Amino acid sequence: MAKERKFWDEGVETLPLDKLKKLQLERLQEMATRAYEKTPFYRKKFDEAGVKPSDITTLEDIRKLPITEDADTRGKPIIDRLAVPEEEVKVFSSTTGTTTGIPEPLAFNKNDIDLFFDGEARGKWAIGVRPDDVVQIMTR
Repeated sequence: MAKERKFWDEGVETLPLDKLKKLQLERLQEMATRAYEKTPFYRKKFDEAGVKPSDITTLEDIRKLPITEDADTRGKPIIDRLAVPEEEVKVFSSTTGTTTGIPEPLAFNKNDIDLFFDGEARGKWAIGVRPDDVVQIMTR
């Protein structure tokens, strides 16, 4: 029965460490390539830092990637940071918890939403929440 299983996604949550690190590196490389090739904003950041996606060959190479500060994005068009066509965006939202009090726009496509809810489900499952449970989520 589903309530008895230990993991939300056993295949992912029990990966051997070597396979997990391989997957992490693949995803890091994919992210760097997508950001560089699809977004003017991040291409500029990479170029200013002297980094190309091909420079990411180990997990430690994450240190080579440029840091994005709030000031880098504040007041600038989100369209320059989208790595998918605008028509693929399913939800536009904004943060309210920035230190400046100025909302920061966010965009989510279907894959982003699926990953978010899968992560939420995995976390809830890990702490013992099951399908028939009632959960109150309080935010500030």
